[in-house]
Amino acid sequence: MPYSANPSAPNPLKRTRQGISDAQKQALRTYSSQSIPRPTQRECVDWFQAQFKHRITRASVSRILSSQYDYLDLGPAGSGMRSSSSQWPMLDQKLFVWAEGHINNGYPMTGPLIQLKAAELWSKIPEYRDLPKPQFSEGWLTRFKKRYSLKYHTFHGESASVPSSIHEDIKPIQAICHQYHPGDIYNMDETGLFWRQMPNGGLSKQKTSGQKLDKARVSLVIATNATGSDRIALWLIGRYQTPHALRSTNCQALGCVWNANEASWMRYDIMTRWLRSFYRHIGTNRRVLLLMDNASPHLAGIKQAPPPPHIQIVFFPANSTSIYQPLDQGIIQNLKHHYRKKWIRWMIAILDRGLDPRAKMNLNHTLHWVTQA
Repeated sequence: MPYSANPSAPNPLKRTRQGISDAQKQALRTYSSQSIPRPTQRECVDWFQAQFKHRITRASVSRILSSQYDYLDLGPAGSGMRSSSSQWPMLDQKLFVWAEGHINNGYPMTGPLIQLKAAELWSKIPEYRDLPKPQFSEGWLTRFKKRYSLKYHTFHGESASVPSSIHEDIKPIQAICHQYHPGDIYNMDETGLFWRQMPNGGLSKQKTSGQKLDKARVSLVIATNATGSDRIALWLIGRYQTPHALRSTNCQALGCVWNANEASWMRYDIMTRWLRSFYRHIGTNRRVLLLMDNASPHLAGIKQAPPPPHIQIVFFPANSTSIYQPLDQGIIQNLKHHYRKKWIRWMIAILDRGLDPRAKMNLNHTLHWVTQA
């Protein structure tokens, strides 16, 4: 055949490199492990060529049968080529075994839980000791879920309508706010926290019944100024005045105040005490504005404890807090996010000890985590 001086001309002697899919690798591993006696590398080469019309080298056989691809033995492989393989197969294998075990026991495996456990396992694998630690980003999580066919499933077991007139009704309040320095404008709100509730959904290969949602709840009373420089002590409202888990807890040292009633909700008597505490906190030398919604316990509390002349209390219009309440614009959500993150970290440690996180969780943990959030 004449030599071609054109470098772009195709060379018929050059073979196109053909990739090996995960499904093909898995098939070869199954053939090798289930054959008696175990086939030689040469026999594996011949078997692979007969099955897939593709001849591979003995080196490829050795690599495919090595521990690098142990993760393929854990479940069905997709049809993707090498790009779908894990960069860290030993980590993948350990992580999936850990996750699948807890999924089968009814514990939800969320994305953040998988990411935190991956970071923990990485540091325990000797082969990765001298390698830079991955970020375990959302992209990594997406690829991990795809490799193991994990999808989000809901386990079976406040946004009011805002009238258009609200935007006009809020303008007088905005005018009042302009009369104060941001550091002298405070906002107070309550939110419920299901402190022992595990996620109601998680990653699994198929839909699962999961666990009954835990309804243990406390109410959080949150207040801060507009600059965030003065965060008022967090008040919590539970069902019992002295829960067993809090008998030795120093709430004052944690920067919180514990209250109780049978419903775990704000009542006028608690609101009255909160207002008096707020007035003492502000003192007599500052002129401040306190914004809150017009819930009935708030109105009743103010009747019992009216503000001094230097403290002005203004109520948001009805049904407007979802768009105008400052604490509802991400602050409460962030607090709960950080609380859940601490709950998840602790959950991993308890699961790794073979224990039930719900049985070990108590209000002492809740107070420590929520005051740190």
